[in-house]
Amino acid sequence: MRLRTCAAAAATAAIFAAGPLPATPAMAAASTAAGVHGCNYSNSTPTISMARDSGGPAVKQAQCLLLYWGYSVGPSGIDGDFGRDTHDATIGFQYDSKYCSNRLTVDGEIGPNTWRALRGNGCP
Repeated sequence: MRLRTCAAAAATAAIFAAGPLPATPAMAAASTAAGVHGCNYSNSTPTISMARDSGGPAVKQAQCLLLYWGYSVGPSGIDGDFGRDTHDATIGFQYDSKYCSNRLTVDGEIGPNTWRALRGNGCP
């Protein structure tokens, strides 16, 4: 029994040591189509800051990313309206950046640094 366990462990280690499989063109296209963290409402990073009463695809993208990171954007979900719930979620996300080496300014607006954190690893 121990021999089987060791053989299985060695096989598993060999698979993980080989690393991930190379991406095929179809996999790359699917990844791009899925967008950043599965969000594909806006295919570019907005160059303007967004705050309360903003709207449109960029707000939907921000709401999707906030949901990805675990912040509720309210009962309406991804609706493209930067209302109170999205504002509160943004403040929560920015506040929690205190655990990062570079902190975000907690202002409830989604500017360049907040976009970078939302689209990246959650830290600015």
